Amino acid sequence: MTNFQSANRCRLTGRVAEPPAPCRGGFLCALSVERRSGAVDRVPVLLEHAARKGDVLTVEGRFGSQNRREDGRSRLILQVYPDRVQPAAQPFVYENRVSLRGWLCRAPALRETPAGRQIADLLLAVSRPGGRSDYLPVICWESMARRANLLRVGDEVELTGRIQSREYTRKADGQQHTALEVSASLIRAIQKPENSIHTF
Repeated sequence: MTNFQSANRCRLTGRVAEPPAPCRGGFLCALSVERRSGAVDRVPVLLEHAARKGDVLTVEGRFGSQNRREDGRSRLILQVYPDRVQPAAQPFVYENRVSLRGWLCRAPALRETPAGRQIADLLLAVSRPGGRSDYLPVICWESMARRANLLRVGDEVELTGRIQSREYTRKADGQQHTALEVSASLIRAIQKPENSIHTF
């Protein structure tokens, strides 16, 4: 997959973590993708056909969002919508890559983790066919986070990174939840009217 070839492309190679659950439009499964550090990201993937727990798949498609009403509130659901799924070549290597091009639709939020690392939270609107958009949370770290904090709502950016999952405890109900986001490794701000590109 070439960087920035499309507005929204991802490629994952991972192991089906549990039997896929039937849902509207197919079967929803969690694909476990191991990082070099040994940590594991669990990425929801909407499959057209059922798979078995333990299957190793390579998935290419779009990282998308939809709004769902739950308990009277609107919740952003994030998952991969594949246009190609195949068994991974053996021996396989875990893979987790995403490239996005879209517009900043919320002001960046620069904060510090409990470990003292700086992090910036972004929300990117990425156009998709049919005149709709996917709204995707993005994080970036340290010097990239400080530069991304200078971006403004409406700025167009391109980025590459990976889809990551993290567990957290929601204060409202004390229950464990999983958050998904794109962890950016490179961001390019597209400057207009000159249409030049500035790499962070």
